[in-house]
Amino acid sequence: IALLTVPPQEAQKVADLVVEANIRGILNFTPVQIKVPKGFVVKNAYFTTVLDNLVYYLQSKRR
Repeated sequence: IALLTVPPQEAQKVADLVVEANIRGILNFTPVQIKVPKGFVVKNAYFTTVLDNLVYYLQSKRR
């Protein structure tokens, strides 16, 4: 599994290198929609959504 945490303009190029290395799973932290061949999986991790969830969780624990 590769964690993609690069500048947006480099995202597809780095994803292509990951595919060439035959790494089948990519966790994409960039705002770019990555294209990969069949047999590879990309899951997008939307940082702001995760951050919102964490803030909500922490605030609800204080109450």
